[in-house]
Amino acid sequence: MSKKKVFAGLLTTTLAASVLLTAAVPANAAVSPQGVRIEGAGSVRVGKTIELDTDIYPDDDLVSSWNIVWKSKNPSVVKVLNKRGDDTRIKGLKAGKAKVVVKIKGTNIKATKTITVKKSVSASSEFASDKNKLKKYRKKIKKIRKQIANTAVPGDAASRRTIYQSFERKLNKIDRKIDVINDRWDDRWGSTARSMERAVESVENYLESVENYLEHRFDWDDDRYDDDRYDDDRYDNDWDD
Repeated sequence: MSKKKVFAGLLTTTLAASVLLTAAVPANAAVSPQGVRIEGAGSVRVGKTIELDTDIYPDDDLVSSWNIVWKSKNPSVVKVLNKRGDDTRIKGLKAGKAKVVVKIKGTNIKATKTITVKKSVSASSEFASDKNKLKKYRKKIKKIRKQIANTAVPGDAASRRTIYQSFERKLNKIDRKIDVINDRWDDRWGSTARSMERAVESVENYLESVENYLEHRFDWDDDRYDDDRYDDDRYDNDWDD
């Protein structure tokens, strides 16, 4: 047999083995969910609802929403309105505390969040409280904006990335707090709710402008680093101020 035929036979055998190996190992076999946390406010008023979301590490797309199961450990205090899905709404039934648990079906992965149900207050009192919080958040954003402007821009990309991520973590933390207020008023209507919607939108727009300034100043808009895996505060439960 000629050397060319021997070589061709070996090549065919190698390619066939490669195809079989590829078919036997799914493309995503090495990727599976490693953890989950619950995002959202830690308190709700009696008779009101808030939204809770899941954050699955390393990627939310690894789990079907049908396999994400929610449960209240004390349903007489907190009622889970949506039993399955990557987010849910809960309702405060009476003053007290209850643990809300989310589990990924078929795994041992779960997360627990304690929800405090507070006594109901008038809409005007709650509006005034949340409006003051938004003013405080705007001041914090403005302070960060000044810090960004006063920070020297290093020449190397690695240092710029480190500085960018440091400021981005601070802005993300404020963004989550703004989301809490937004969720609290999301299912309400009337002039007070519309006024709060405008107030939230104003602060969110200001925050976005500072985020854009941060990216422009440090020339760092790589989406590879624009997620919670690079946020040291991703397991921080300080949602309410």
